[in-house]
Amino acid sequence: MCSVSGILASPGPGYSTSKGAVRLLTKAVAADFAFAGIPIRCNSIHPGAIDTPIFDPFRDSTPAQQAAMQEALDLQIPMGRLGRPEEIAAMAVFLASDESSFSTGAEFIADGGGTATFAAPRRGSWMDQGADVH
Repeated sequence: MCSVSGILASPGPGYSTSKGAVRLLTKAVAADFAFAGIPIRCNSIHPGAIDTPIFDPFRDSTPAQQAAMQEALDLQIPMGRLGRPEEIAAMAVFLASDESSFSTGAEFIADGGGTATFAAPRRGSWMDQGADVH
């Protein structure tokens, strides 16, 4: 298990550096096993903001604080919500199954699109205006 902080740096170099190391260790282990013909796969899961007890203080906050939290989610996570622990668990189950038998050394990011863009547009973007995207 890694983190999107292993993909993009976050303030405080220790956490991002350690997660970046896990990211590359995964690739090195995967390559070593594959080249040695050892049928062990090694992949990394990089969750973004997941709805765990770390977010409990926000649930118990005022409506204004909750609105500010939602605004931050809208700006940082294109899907506009926290991930659910069961979504990460399902990814781990998939990677442990034969369904992913050709995946090794890969990074599986589950962050609601947060690493897919520099910044997410606010709700009410051109997509809500019925713009032609073709």
